[in-house]
Amino acid sequence: MEFVSNGGALETFLRREYKTPPAVPEKNSSQPAESEYEAFSYGRVGIRPQLMLSFRKANGLVKVRPYALLQGLDSDDENSAFALSFPGLVVTVQGRNLSRLFVFICLHRVAEINEADTAMQFTESESNCVVASLGFTEQYS
Repeated sequence: MEFVSNGGALETFLRREYKTPPAVPEKNSSQPAESEYEAFSYGRVGIRPQLMLSFRKANGLVKVRPYALLQGLDSDDENSAFALSFPGLVVTVQGRNLSRLFVFICLHRVAEINEADTAMQFTESESNCVVASLGFTEQYS
């Protein structure tokens, strides 16, 4: 189905909200794939709302929760840390330049959040979004 333009406010909104995601950069063949890092991986931010949100720690532990159960997103400074509340679990995300990730989570666009290992935290550019720590706190009633 082709989008027919009438030049209205709806068109402006749709073009702004559903613009084509950035192209995936070419991978440098001289580096192994496991050395690459993205706080929210290439291709992991969708143009439509996602159903689930995965949290992947550097040690391999993965926890997945549905966005439908996200009860809150709290922060004093969303650029450096924030907490996501799910029933029975609070996930704390700490790092640098996290404000873009925070916004994408609010829009339900992030499919996966990856914790950087220690080496990646120091090799990534200061301008990149880096998740230094993912913390999980189980809550029992």
